[in-house]
Amino acid sequence: MVQLLGEQGMSSEEEDMMEVDDAQMLVYKVKVCIWREPSVVEYLRFVDAQAAVFRKNQSGPTPHPRVRTSMAGSSKAPCGLPQSLYSREWLRKQTPNYIRELKISKETFGLFKAATQRMSL
Repeated sequence: MVQLLGEQGMSSEEEDMMEVDDAQMLVYKVKVCIWREPSVVEYLRFVDAQAAVFRKNQSGPTPHPRVRTSMAGSSKAPCGLPQSLYSREWLRKQTPNYIRELKISKETFGLFKAATQRMSL
């Protein structure tokens, strides 16, 4: 799914300093992709959490924490994704012309459907 979304389909981030345990630390504030289906967000959080588990077992610098925010990001919706990856609510607010420009794929994304159903068990 990450490959399908591509770089354009990722959340935008901004650097900020936060106090953690009485020390200033660089963090990345992750903004919301308003066009993205909410279950995609949950799936990507799951993927991030799994990646963090594997990263703990590797040497090298510790990555900076990523803090999710409710701020809307600047990432435009990528074209050609399966409809299930776009937010239904967001799509309803778009003009018919813009929806045509998105060239939404009619293919279903079965892997995503199966993965999100499995996560809710």
